Amino acid sequence: MTATATPSGTPVVSRRRWPLWAAASLTLVITLLHALLGTPNDLDPLLASDLDEQVRQVFQVQWHVTTAVLGTLPVALFWAARADRTVARPVLLYAWTIAAAFAVAFVAVNLFSFGPAGLLTLPQWLMFVPVLVLIPLAR
Repeated sequence: MTATATPSGTPVVSRRRWPLWAAASLTLVITLLHALLGTPNDLDPLLASDLDEQVRQVFQVQWHVTTAVLGTLPVALFWAARADRTVARPVLLYAWTIAAAFAVAFVAVNLFSFGPAGLLTLPQWLMFVPVLVLIPLAR
């Protein structure tokens, strides 16, 4: 971590880490939105649908795995914001790659399902764009 110390010895985090704090906060919001708003709006109707029971349960597993993966992003980024830059690099690569995977998946589904005009049909990918910009700024 790039830091200086105050006269009392308390470390002061460099301003170069603000992008990680911002990305961590944003991914925390994304995770909470997914878990608190997405579950009743997206998962619950799928579980109440006429789909085959096995298909519904696969959706439920995928939903909760997605929640778990999303939950790793703020943890990883808050940790990386305080860690030594060299040690944090693999964690930052992980977080950036996961965020990119979510963004690309939403863009691909939009394009293949709704065409270029429907790029904003599932706008969730837009939440990951700032994260993809912020993480490299901390390097």
